[in-house]
Formats: sequence, C-alpha cells, structure tokens
Amino acid sequence: MSNYAIVTDSCANLTDEIINKYGIEIVPMFFVLDGKEYASYAKDQPNELQKYYDLMKKNTVITTTCLSASLCKETVEQFLQSGMDVLFLSFTSQLSATCEVAAKVLAELRQQYPERKILHSDTLSGAMAQGLLCYYSAQKREAGEDIETVYKWVEENKTKVCHLFTLDTLSYLYRSGRIKKVSYIIASTLQIKPLLEVDIEGKIVPAGKALGKRASHVAVVKKFFEHADNLENNTLFIGHSNSLEDAEFVKQLILEKSKVKEIIIHHIDMVLGAHIGPGGVGLFFLGTHR
Repeated sequence: MSNYAIVTDSCANLTDEIINKYGIEIVPMFFVLDGKEYASYAKDQPNELQKYYDLMKKNTVITTTCLSASLCKETVEQFLQSGMDVLFLSFTSQLSATCEVAAKVLAELRQQYPERKILHSDTLSGAMAQGLLCYYSAQKREAGEDIETVYKWVEENKTKVCHLFTLDTLSYLYRSGRIKKVSYIIASTLQIKPLLEVDIEGKIVPAGKALGKRASHVAVVKKFFEHADNLENNTLFIGHSNSLEDAEFVKQLILEKSKVKEIIIHHIDMVLGAHIGPGGVGLFFLGTHR
C-alpha cells in the first residue's frame, strides 16, 4: 500500500467495515444535547441513533458544532510524525465551516512538516457521497496509486458524485438555515415530500417533489436512473436517518430495474441528522453529472 493516509471527517458516514478494511481515518464531529457534547462517531462503538431520533420527534433540539481544530491537527499530525503523507477529504464548504477549519489546520501543518505532502480537497459533497469519494480513493491507494494521482481523480470526479434524497419534513433544514422560509411553508402546508440534491457548488437545491412518502422514494429512484452510469461496475450507497425500512424499499426498487455492482446501506449520523431529521433517505453514487 502507498505510504499516505486518507483522512476525512465523520460526516462521510462510512461503515466501520469500510473504515477498517481500507484504513480510512475519521475525525469525529460533535453534536450537542442539553448542553453536553457527544461524538457523532467512535470507531467500532455502537451508537444510540434510535434514541436521538426519537428525541427529535418529541421536538428536542439537537445542535451541532464545527470541526475541532485541535482534534483535526492531532489526527493528521500522528501520520506526519510517522513519515506518512496525508490526503484529507472534507465535507462541502457550502454547508459548514468544517472545510475552512481543516484548511487552516493543514496549512499550519505544511509549515511544520515541509517535507511531507499534505493534500486537501473540498469534496463539495456530504454524507455518503463524501464517503463514496473516500471509498474510491482508498481502493485506488490499495491498488498502488500515489497520493497526487488519487487527489487529481477526486478533484476531477467530485462533481460527478451525486446526492439524491428525500426528507419526511423540511422543518429541520429550515430551522438550521439550509433552506428558505417560503419553501418550508409550501411543503408543510401541502404535505409535499421534497426531492433534494447537491449541485456542483456543493449546495442543497430542489430536485422535485412528490405527494406522499412512497411516491417520493419512487421519484428519487426515477431521477437516479437519469444520472446513473456504468452501474455494473459501480457501488451505490443508500443513507437513512432512522428509516431502514424505507432504505430497503429504495434498494429493492433499484434492483428490480438494474444490476448494480454493490449497494451498501448505512445510517446518517447525528451531526447531519440534526439538520435533516428522522425519516430521510438518500442515494449516493458516481454518475454522469450532478
């Protein structure tokens, strides 16, 4: 394996199996409940997502914090001290200051370790789309590709990694300032289920709408096939916020119409879950374009 580390923040929502198999390093993000901070990810440790999503349904407010600069530095520096280079893949800069914090930390470390290569990508992606870029990068590293080659691939392909998702309600995105008031009022009044995507700038934008939950899942899958490419050789991630049954339904809809190399279902962590709320389902895949 090439001598460099792949590091990302926990918004990538990777499974422990992938993290352990490919040796991807995770910097945990934190959420806040009743004034206390909790790590959104701890390696090989069970989570209590059911508990937190249930609290959200009872209108308990859960907030999030930005990436910890000190924890980011500590995580990256351990590799630099051991003589390894680092490729850091960040959550989209358009939805959080996390990327900016990582950029500042890495700039400082470049001054301290001028002999090391420290490459940083604003993935313009989030959740398991960000995770998918890490997944493919780790596979390329395992195949012997050097850090510059993998970094170049990420930069050239990050806007081809698609996000298509539907939420049970827009109230959490509205509360966190990710969507405008008018969109929230219209959707809430008419009981419309929104279809959303992330555009080439890394921002959440409307992608359509459906009347009812199942109809929204069908609509997401339909749009997926408009963007999907080379499915027999690609991996598809499905993320959910405490809605595994819905994620399985979406998976089955896809398998009824095509052969996909691999479909991996995983939960959306609480840092992202605090903004999208329970009942969300998303598709993340390498497509033709966003």
